[in-house]
Amino acid sequence: MNKHSLYWQDLSRHGFFYYTALLFCYCAMFACEVFFVPYYMEVGFSNAQIGVIMALRSAAATVFPPFIGAFADKIRSKRRALTLCLLLVSLFIFLTPTVSGVYWLSLLIGALYNGFSSPVSSLAETWALTETERARSGGSRVRYGPIRAAASFGYALFCLFYSLLLQKTGGSNAIALYASVALGLISVGIAAGGRKWEHSAAAESPHPALTFRELKPGRLLRNYYYMTFLLIYAMMSCALNFAQNYISQLIVAAGGAASLSGTFNFLRAFLEIPMFFWAPRLERRFGYTKLLLASCLAFFLANMLYICFGSIPAILIGQGIAGMAGGLMFACALSYIFTLVPHSLSATAQTLSAGCNNIICMLANLAGGFLIDAFGIRSIYGVCAGILLLAFLLFWATLGIGRLRGIAPYAPESDPVEQALRQKAEHEI
Repeated sequence: MNKHSLYWQDLSRHGFFYYTALLFCYCAMFACEVFFVPYYMEVGFSNAQIGVIMALRSAAATVFPPFIGAFADKIRSKRRALTLCLLLVSLFIFLTPTVSGVYWLSLLIGALYNGFSSPVSSLAETWALTETERARSGGSRVRYGPIRAAASFGYALFCLFYSLLLQKTGGSNAIALYASVALGLISVGIAAGGRKWEHSAAAESPHPALTFRELKPGRLLRNYYYMTFLLIYAMMSCALNFAQNYISQLIVAAGGAASLSGTFNFLRAFLEIPMFFWAPRLERRFGYTKLLLASCLAFFLANMLYICFGSIPAILIGQGIAGMAGGLMFACALSYIFTLVPHSLSATAQTLSAGCNNIICMLANLAGGFLIDAFGIRSIYGVCAGILLLAFLLFWATLGIGRLRGIAPYAPESDPVEQALRQKAEHEI
């Protein structure tokens, strides 16, 4: 058997194709998010009403993820928590156009959608990263980067597909939402059927659940580098998401059609893909923190393009810069958090991060509609640029303080709780 056949067998044996299909499908489903704001505009909601919806969605996305992540760690099954979230997300996507513009129902459904969709990426990506790292430690050549690239490709492909479909047919933005329900249900099926790829003690133990007393999630609150990065990452993610929420209105203000937002999001997501392949090499050379600082500056540059020019070509260039910076940020942030926290709390840490990312975003979205009405669409991107500049300075400062105070990064071998949990897992197996 030649080396190429052995390579593909190695990938197949360690779940590469399974995780690739899962991330591709659920991110393709999330391409519909580009069309939520255009749909709300289509049914007649004002900028202020849309801002309130987006703020309430951010509030739900702040509250739900930590509890869902803690639940996943408690039952030691990211897969089962993920399956439940995907099923509920599919239901709420279906209900969004079904309520036909009833405002209070749109508020409720939007909040529930974001509450259960926000932890999906954290659960799926942490699961895939955990299992690929486990396989690599055993000598496998499987890598997480290409798996995550498939997620960006799925999102990019369906952003473009929906955009072209709507431009060609002139149909309602609801078409994209209903089509995404099918992708959501496919994702549910893939996640539900993935027990084979869940290589944890929970899969074979007759007593899979851990108590919170055993997990001691309070360990995260005493982790200096994790807690400070939690704030920085929340600010960066807020600026990224806040800017993308209103990109269709920026395009309209520049003289384009709102449906172009799908094409622009395709470009952004497509340019994330190469960064997932290059990130491991860049990480080895520069380290996570320098790359995260660089991505923060790149996001700042993209927002300055929107503010200073605001033309269609400038928006296109800005989306390209945001795509490459986003790919770098997503690749580094997930892995960086993974190195900062106990493995037994990985889902809690990632979903807590997802929840905190939405706190600032909630406040920004609440003010978004009023900012647009009072100062115009470019004021949104002025706020984003300010948040990113502050995030850069705070990250640089917190890293310097950590070095000056001699604070050591987290090490599992010096954590007695983690060692006790590991021994318990080995005993159960």
